[in-house]
Amino acid sequence: MGLLGAALDRVEKGRVEISVPFRAQLSQQHGFFHAGVISTLADSAGGYAGFTLFPAEAGASWSVICHHLTRRGRARTCGSGRRAR
Repeated sequence: MGLLGAALDRVEKGRVEISVPFRAQLSQQHGFFHAGVISTLADSAGGYAGFTLFPAEAGASWSVICHHLTRRGRARTCGSGRRAR
């Protein structure tokens, strides 16, 4: 996450928020955040959120990521993970 400049903004039982400031090096050809960056944030947040709920010996998680067009010029994007019930 250091390569992206990501930060853990919130860590609670079952909830993790990670953010990264926008910069051109993380964008695709049209100037939006690259989907790989968004996927990395969502995957990491979901995994970390799961780890806050599992016993130490557990370690499985899964995620589904759907991408939607975002507005250009937003200051940052966030990935959130929450336990599914």
